[in-house]
Amino acid sequence: MVIEQKDTSQWKLACQLASLYAQHGIKTYLLKGISFASYYPKPFHRPSTDVDICLLEDFDKGNSLVEQMGVKVDVSETKHSHFTINNIHVENHQFCIGVKGNKRNKMIERRLRQLLNEEATPLGKSNVLRPVWMFNALFSMCHAQTHFLIEEGITLKHVTDWIVLKKHVKSDDELNAFWRECELFGLFKFARTIDELADYVYHGGVISDLGKMMLQDILDHKQHEESQSKTAAHLNILKMILANGWKYKYFSDTTAFRMVLTYIFGHLFDRAPKL
Repeated sequence: MVIEQKDTSQWKLACQLASLYAQHGIKTYLLKGISFASYYPKPFHRPSTDVDICLLEDFDKGNSLVEQMGVKVDVSETKHSHFTINNIHVENHQFCIGVKGNKRNKMIERRLRQLLNEEATPLGKSNVLRPVWMFNALFSMCHAQTHFLIEEGITLKHVTDWIVLKKHVKSDDELNAFWRECELFGLFKFARTIDELADYVYHGGVISDLGKMMLQDILDHKQHEESQSKTAAHLNILKMILANGWKYKYFSDTTAFRMVLTYIFGHLFDRAPKL
C-alpha cells in the first residue's frame, strides 16, 4: 500500500530526527499530519504530505544540527524552515501558525505554545512527542480554517481528523473547554460546522444550510498549482481571500477585506514577527 509505505518512511525519519535532537537536549514535538494520524486505529493509513515538527526555542539549533549532516536548510520563510532527507520533506516550525501582522493569530500562537509546554506523550519507544489533546484539537481547527478561508480549501480528511480527535477527548469538561477556546479565538462558527459535518459523515441524517455549503465546497475542492515566484504566490493568496468573501461572512469573525489588509500589513511591516 503506497500510503502506508510513505507514512512509515515519514515516521522513521521523524524518529531519527528526534533521536538526533534528544542527544543535544532538544525536545521534538510532532505537528499536523503524523500527530493527528496517531489517534487513528491504523495511523499509517492516514496520508501525510510531509513531516512537521516544532522545537520551540531550539528552532535555530535544530536547523544547525541538520546542516551539519550536509543537508541544505531553507530558512527563507518566517513560519518554518524546510529541508529534504531521503526525498521526504520536513518543516521545522518556528511558529505553529502564520502570525505576520495578525493580532488574533499571535494570541492563538501564545496559547498553543502554552499547551506544547504541558506534558506531552512519547509515541512508542521513540523521542517523538505528541502534544496534549487540547493542542491538537485547537491546532487542527485553526489549521483547517486557514486552508478553508485563505488557501485552496479543505478536504474530507480535515473532517475525519476531527471525528477521530473527538473520540479521544477525556471528558465533557475538556470538550466544553475546547469550545470556549474556539469562541475566544474566532474559530467557533467554523469548528461547529466541522463538528456538524463530522456527525453527518459518521451517523448520517440532516445537516444545516451552513453544513451543506461547507460540504459542497469540500466536494468541489481543487488543488491549486504552486506559483513560480513569491510575488505570484502572494497575489494568488490575495485573490483567493477576496474570492472567498462568503466564507468569511459565515465561518469567520472577520471579513475578507480586513484579511487582505492584515495580510498586506504583515508582509510589509511585520516580516520578523514577535509574540
